[in-house]
Amino acid sequence: MKLEEKQSVHIVGGGLAGLLLGIRLRQNDVPTQLSEAGSYPRHRVCGEFMSGAGVDLLRQAGMIDPFLDRGARWGKSVAFFSEKDVLQRFELPRPALCLSRYAMDDALAEKFQDLNGDLESNARIRESEWDQEGTVCAVGRRRLAIDEGWRWYGLKIHTRNFAIESDLEMHLHRDAYIGACRIENDRVNLCGLFRRPAENAAGEKSSPIELLRGLPGSILYEKTESTEFLTKTQCAVAGLDLHPRSATDGGTCRLGDALTMIPPLTGNGMSMALESAYAAVQPLVEYSEGKKGWNETVRFIANDLNSDFSERLAWARRIQQSLFSPIVRPVLLSVGKLFPPIWSFGFGKTR
Repeated sequence: MKLEEKQSVHIVGGGLAGLLLGIRLRQNDVPTQLSEAGSYPRHRVCGEFMSGAGVDLLRQAGMIDPFLDRGARWGKSVAFFSEKDVLQRFELPRPALCLSRYAMDDALAEKFQDLNGDLESNARIRESEWDQEGTVCAVGRRRLAIDEGWRWYGLKIHTRNFAIESDLEMHLHRDAYIGACRIENDRVNLCGLFRRPAENAAGEKSSPIELLRGLPGSILYEKTESTEFLTKTQCAVAGLDLHPRSATDGGTCRLGDALTMIPPLTGNGMSMALESAYAAVQPLVEYSEGKKGWNETVRFIANDLNSDFSERLAWARRIQQSLFSPIVRPVLLSVGKLFPPIWSFGFGKTR
């Protein structure tokens, strides 16, 4: 079928899921338009740590070399910490790819345009248009202002001279966890998920840097004593919704965080975004070629995503709840200190 005879696909949202979907559709000669509300490059709240199946999917799309050209690093080691203790150190079964979203999104956008994809930046598409035929929603997270009395928000900043010991560190604190990851240009990305009581939201006076340093006296706090914080890379996001959602809820074709956001402690959100994009490629190719109707295409993608992600999301939700439970958390940390493999077990269950 000639290109001009194919149905076009409109992707709303140019994050990881939207960009990779656009690249793979163009590699299959599908006419594709991508609308992104922001511009490239820019910093985003993100762990900047790609592990699991996501690395293989980037390789299939031809993106490993462009990322390495921008300074991506291979990550092989992980360490978990509480405020005062080292809980476990272990080697990843497969290396992870670590690169800032500033560089990563820019490389993906460039690849999409090299493939003659139609990229429109600074373009906001109304939510009422997301359920139109041929439109895929990849706009990012769903918002939830208050969740059971808590407000959830994320913070990110790049640093120099952070005393990192492993390629990825996860620091588990009472009302937060903060990840540290080696990225390009001898920098370390600090990215954390925080919560505060909804009734005290206006009373929070700590600066983002103070929050990302962790609690005074903690291992994380000591690691940041000589750290240089690169304030131009600082960003924040609020209203995070960490509830697992079914892909079959509603008639809109949603991918990545627009569908559901896995708790960030898993270090698997970036991979899930790419995996959701890949799940949509073949059904959308068949839709473009007239082999599938739009409703059938949306149902097929949704069922595939539910099959792939439901167990992983359930495990991530249990771990998230346990780490923030005043009853379960102390027990979990004590057991984790005595039996360190519990952390690598949980890490594996979310992949």
